Amino acid sequence: MKNFKSLMLAAIAALACIALPSCSDDDDGNPIGNEEDLIGIWEPTHIKGWTKIDGKNDDSWDWSWEEEYGSTEQILEIYADGSWAWKSLWSGSWHTDGRGVWEAESGSFVLELTYGYANFINGQSDEVKVVKLTGSNLQTEQHDFWDFEGESFEEKNWTSFNKITDQD
Repeated sequence: MKNFKSLMLAAIAALACIALPSCSDDDDGNPIGNEEDLIGIWEPTHIKGWTKIDGKNDDSWDWSWEEEYGSTEQILEIYADGSWAWKSLWSGSWHTDGRGVWEAESGSFVLELTYGYANFINGQSDEVKVVKLTGSNLQTEQHDFWDFEGESFEEKNWTSFNKITDQD
C-alpha cells in the first residue's frame, strides 16, 4: 500500500510538470493576446504582401496606409458578440464594405468574411488569421488561393493595425 501511494504521488507530480503552464518569462513572447484585447475599433497602418499567377510572382507591396491613401479612412470594428465590420469613410459617413464573424481557433483568432467582395470570387478563402495581438496593436495574415477561368491566383498579405478605442 505504501508503494502504491508513492507511485500515485509520483504520477501526479509528473502530470503536474507536464500539464501545468510555465510561469517563466518565456510566456511573455506569446504574440496572441486575449479576447478583450481583440475587441475594439482598429485603424490600419501598414500592409505588405504578394500575388502569384499560375505559381509565378506577379506583384508585391509594402506600404504605409496613410502614405498610400493620404489618410486612413478605413477601420475594422471587432465586437464582443463575435462579429466584425470593415468600414470606409465616404462623403463624411461610414459605410460597411465587409462584415463577418470571428472565433478563437488553434491559439489565435480567425475572422471569417460573410459579406463583402471576396464572396464574389469563386473558391477564394474568406478567413483572416490574427498573428499578433496586444492591447494596442493587431497584425493579421490572409492567404488566398483560387482558380478563375483556367488561371490560378494566390495572394498573401499581412496588415498591421493600431487600436483607436475599445468597444463597450
